[in-house]
Amino acid sequence: MKILINICSICLLLSTHLSLVTAQETMQGQYSDGSHFIETPKQARGENRGQRKADPKPSVTHRGPLAEAWKLYRAKKYPKAKRLFQKAMQAKDAEVRDEALLGLGYTMKNIGEHAEAMAILGKLVQKDYRSAETVPALAELLFAAGDWEKSGELLVKMHHKEREKWRKRLAWSCYRAQDYQCAIEHFSTLYSSDPQEEEYLLACCYALEKLGRWEEASNLLEAWEGGMSTEIASVMNRLYKQKGDSEYKKKNYAQAEHYLAKALKIDPWDEGAMSLIGWSRYHLGDLDGALYVFRKKYRDSKSPESAGTLLLVLEKMGKESQFLSELAADQDPVLRKIAGDHFYQRESPIRAAQTFKSSDSCYYNCDTPWGELFGYYRHRDGDAGLSKLTELAFPIRFHYPMQYGREWVVNITPKYLDAGRAPSEPYVGKFYRSLNDPNVNADSFDDSLWVWEPEVGYNIEDVVNYELRLGATPIGGAVDPMVRFFAQASKKDDWHVNLHQCSVKESILSYVGQTDPYGTKTWGRVLKTGIEGGRTFALLPPYWFSLDLGYDYYWGKNVKENHSIFGTASAGRTQLFGDGDLSYGLFFSSKHFRRNTDFFTFGHGGYFSPDIFYIYGPFLRYATDHCRDYWFDGRISLGYMHYETENAPHYHETGDAASDLNLSAGNDFNGEYEGDTESGLGVAVKLQGLKFVNDHAAVGGGVSLDSRSEYTEWQALLTLRLYFQPRKKLCRTKDLFRTVLP
Repeated sequence: MKILINICSICLLLSTHLSLVTAQETMQGQYSDGSHFIETPKQARGENRGQRKADPKPSVTHRGPLAEAWKLYRAKKYPKAKRLFQKAMQAKDAEVRDEALLGLGYTMKNIGEHAEAMAILGKLVQKDYRSAETVPALAELLFAAGDWEKSGELLVKMHHKEREKWRKRLAWSCYRAQDYQCAIEHFSTLYSSDPQEEEYLLACCYALEKLGRWEEASNLLEAWEGGMSTEIASVMNRLYKQKGDSEYKKKNYAQAEHYLAKALKIDPWDEGAMSLIGWSRYHLGDLDGALYVFRKKYRDSKSPESAGTLLLVLEKMGKESQFLSELAADQDPVLRKIAGDHFYQRESPIRAAQTFKSSDSCYYNCDTPWGELFGYYRHRDGDAGLSKLTELAFPIRFHYPMQYGREWVVNITPKYLDAGRAPSEPYVGKFYRSLNDPNVNADSFDDSLWVWEPEVGYNIEDVVNYELRLGATPIGGAVDPMVRFFAQASKKDDWHVNLHQCSVKESILSYVGQTDPYGTKTWGRVLKTGIEGGRTFALLPPYWFSLDLGYDYYWGKNVKENHSIFGTASAGRTQLFGDGDLSYGLFFSSKHFRRNTDFFTFGHGGYFSPDIFYIYGPFLRYATDHCRDYWFDGRISLGYMHYETENAPHYHETGDAASDLNLSAGNDFNGEYEGDTESGLGVAVKLQGLKFVNDHAAVGGGVSLDSRSEYTEWQALLTLRLYFQPRKKLCRTKDLFRTVLP
């Protein structure tokens, strides 16, 4: 009997145990980050076992359908399990209903009805039913649905260890979903609870970095009391560089250098940080500091990029000559090309071609001989026979390049000058003599003639370009020719200065001189000898300001000397437009002469010489880029013009005395020209261009109009360039009109 009673007790215990086992099943999965999800009640963690012991046991009569439901659930027969769980939920016993509801929730989850599963588990969580199990299960569903916020709200209901695991999982999920603020909140909480965990520190920094909050991230790392691991060092280096780059882009160059220097302390070989420090110093004006960085970078790599940067800094310091020579002599053709391109961009095409030889370069064969022919026309309005002037010129020019960027230029220019027919008794020369003696009649007065001008030039191309020209004033005029010269040193887009002595080409009198029709003396052939210089200042790109100043001393045979000072200030901006550069802005130009000699009686020079002259207004210029088989340059300026001329005596340098003349002649001899005042609109337009027709020839031309003085002047020209060796691109694009009339 005792044996039978023991057997019955054992069976009852086994039955109870079986029902409990049926209600729980281990179904674990693995996520990519190593965390687990719980599928069955068996995986509950941190359950309040005391509470379960206190709950009254449900009636065994209701365990049958519930146990069968769990059996079907284990067999993954979810539709049948669902029906039995729903049936078990009708039990009167609350625990049976809750367990059936739990089973139904798991079943709905496994058949993909997640919304219903979340609703069921949500009810159980609210009732605190098996929280250690239902809270992670609901969190799992919310997590899968991407509802980080609600999933995070469940963390407070979890056990400490479970909570940390889930918070970490949520944090990384937020990070992967690019919700970096969410990631920061969770990782910050984790880091606060475990400040020795490097993973949480780095994760916070990663998220802050993604949001561009580099300073906060770097502050966190700087406050880290653990060791400097490789990963922390790498992140700190990257953060400092990003902060430095950000400050650099904001043009806070001092701050940029500060952060980049910190990056270099971590990785002294970081070329990116070192380079940006160099550029920061460059923009701060610390050229010596920038030079140290870029020279070191070039010595370490000798790369084309480092060579170009070093050349830029040296040029800014005016010390690029030696380095250019070093590049030009290097065995590496890539470095020689850098030097060649630099020479070409600085208007030194011969030196460029001698430095780097390639048919693909912009300056191929620019170091070979070539010639050019011109047909030139100029007309200046005025009084016939006096201030009026028409000029035809046919320059023939030959260029012979030599070693080291040197070049000889020989030029012969025949010219025809025509002032129109003068009156039979012109008021010129010593006109007073015809009043003093009726027998004195006007002899012929040169109103047209052929002359010619010789010139030889020598050019030196280098860091600073030098241009030397030596010639003569027109040969064949009334007055013997004189030496003319031009000597200039210049650096493109930076500065220029020149000494010059050249003809004043405003009338036949000023150009070649005249013979007094009332006597035998000659006068005129005016020269201006002086100095002129200019400087262009780069402002905040693309703006600039330029200033040109000069002085000229005017003199000639039997001509009253004169002095002139002049200047022009311009401000504008230059920007890319199409195939070239578009420049526009405002200008102001002024000129002053000591005396007025714009007359044709003896001793005067026959050129415009106001006491006060100024003009101001807007300008516009468009010029195509270098390195093309064509060139176009168009410019226009429009301004308000005002000038005043002084009174002037009728005669200078006559050698006669008024006391020897009769009344009429004496009055004329002692008389004065009245000064003049004029205001109005002044316009200047100039259009010119060149185009290759084949590898050995280019044609070009131009027109111009200038009404910025007492007279209006028109110019037009045609040119033909002949190359002895084939060329693909134009080597020079200097002003064609200044080439014809230097």
